[in-house]
Amino acid sequence: MFLMKQNSGNTAGLVVLVLALAGAGCATKGFVTKKVDPLDTRVAEVEGRASKHSAELAKLNEKDGEIERDVSRVSETAQGAQGAADSAAQRAGEAQQRADSGYDMAEKGHQRSDELEEGLGNVHNYQLVASESIQFGFDSSELKPDARTQIEDVVRAAGDAKDYVIELKGFTDTTGSAKHNLALSERRAQAVVRHLTLEENVPLYRIHLMGFGSESPVADNKSRDGRQQNRRVEISVYKAGIDIGKTPARTASQTF
Repeated sequence: MFLMKQNSGNTAGLVVLVLALAGAGCATKGFVTKKVDPLDTRVAEVEGRASKHSAELAKLNEKDGEIERDVSRVSETAQGAQGAADSAAQRAGEAQQRADSGYDMAEKGHQRSDELEEGLGNVHNYQLVASESIQFGFDSSELKPDARTQIEDVVRAAGDAKDYVIELKGFTDTTGSAKHNLALSERRAQAVVRHLTLEENVPLYRIHLMGFGSESPVADNKSRDGRQQNRRVEISVYKAGIDIGKTPARTASQTF
């Protein structure tokens, strides 16, 4: 009986202890719920704001990268524009140099044109300065000794002129056919050309000749003396760019 009471007492004590612990556990859980949960909530909020800030910072970094890329592109564009400007300036300078060169060439061309115009004016202003009439034997184209002296005299009339020409006209009397006389008149002019070029060193390009046969007689072909005068070569020397009033032509003729 006593043992049963004793056991009952122990059991009651255990029950009280268990209840006390249970009460303490409930109190601890309530404290944790009251104190810890709000802290967790604030931590979560802070972490959320931190995550948001991190995301915003990432966006800012991305924007910074885009800005840097834009700045780089703008810089490259600016460099390209500067290069284009420098190239354009160089081309403009080269164009100006070509323009200046073209202007100089045009000025020289005008000057040369004026000189040529003046020279052509002189070329078209040839004046007779000397003439001779060289006569030939019957049906002959050989030069006589005195004829050579006449040729030398007329060449000296050209002097040291840079621009002069010598004109030769061959003639015959009316003896023989027109065809024969035309060929004979040309042979007589050519005989004078040979002497001018070989003996007097006159350039061939300064000599102009033509045979006229029995045309343009200077005397009557009915007389012996007249026919002798018509068997001739007329030599005329012309100079360019002279005043005819200052240099009268010298005319001479000789009859054989």
